[in-house]
Amino acid sequence: MSEKIFEPAQGVVKTSNSMLSFSDCPNKCIDGYYIDPYKHKRMKCMYCENKRKQLAQSKVQLEGDKSIQTLLNIPNMLSGYGSLQFATIVPMDSQYFSFDEPLNYMTSLFEKASSGDCSEESLLFNLGKVSCVRNFINPYLMRAYIGGATVSPYITARDVFNLVRKEAGLISIVEGVVVDYTNDYVMNNLKYNDLLSTDICVVHITTGSLYTQVRAVKGLMQMRASNNKSTIIFTDAWYTKYESELRDSLQMLYTLDTPLDKSVARLVKFERIKEEDLDDSDFDIKKVKNKESSALSGRQQIAGATSAQFNNMFSSKNNL
Repeated sequence: MSEKIFEPAQGVVKTSNSMLSFSDCPNKCIDGYYIDPYKHKRMKCMYCENKRKQLAQSKVQLEGDKSIQTLLNIPNMLSGYGSLQFATIVPMDSQYFSFDEPLNYMTSLFEKASSGDCSEESLLFNLGKVSCVRNFINPYLMRAYIGGATVSPYITARDVFNLVRKEAGLISIVEGVVVDYTNDYVMNNLKYNDLLSTDICVVHITTGSLYTQVRAVKGLMQMRASNNKSTIIFTDAWYTKYESELRDSLQMLYTLDTPLDKSVARLVKFERIKEEDLDDSDFDIKKVKNKESSALSGRQQIAGATSAQFNNMFSSKNNL
């Protein structure tokens, strides 16, 4: 007998006090944990963790019309525990840049998320202009949710800025619907306070973000730090020499030294590989890290581009 291509959901589950616990939990856990009456210790509820795994695999459904993917603001196509595939995040075959440090940090974050733990410090990732950071953020949020951490949905700098305006009454709300943002999940389902106390909050500063939006991210990081919560930030933003406000806003997010507290992020970025004997005539790197390197393949070349132009596609025009 052939295997079923589509397996129907086994049932509908209902959360109790939070997304981490379920109404039929025999341990009556709170946020995925309960007090063992015999050991007198706080224990992770394995019953609810198994339910979260089933939700991630779409083997059960949440009561109502929202999936766990919707609640985390990630694509519904993401199913399962979430896997870390570096090749989908950064150009692993780049001869010009090293991503060793960012990949080490992302691996550590993923391992901690599996057990419901979060970063001890705030982090600001800059993976360059050609990275696909959502391919890390989406499975990371899912993995952290399954692991038992309280998780904020995927949000952008624009979302943070608009939630601040919403809290201040600067955005119109008619019958519970945010005017001009009727199809925006974050604006219609979250409050600014919802972001302040979760274990894990990931903010994406997308290309084209305004300096006012970046400053709102800084404010969120400061507010979360007052609750002893770290913030993970990914930035695709870059600025020109004429955009001093955006430059200053981005630079106030991070430090190159060890952060004093969680209100300032540690900068984690790609590194340029030292290039030797660069020959612009045939655009060929002869040696990279003392290793012989062949000419770039047709897939990597860009017609009419000089080496400087090619490098500019990767590197930001700022200190990030």
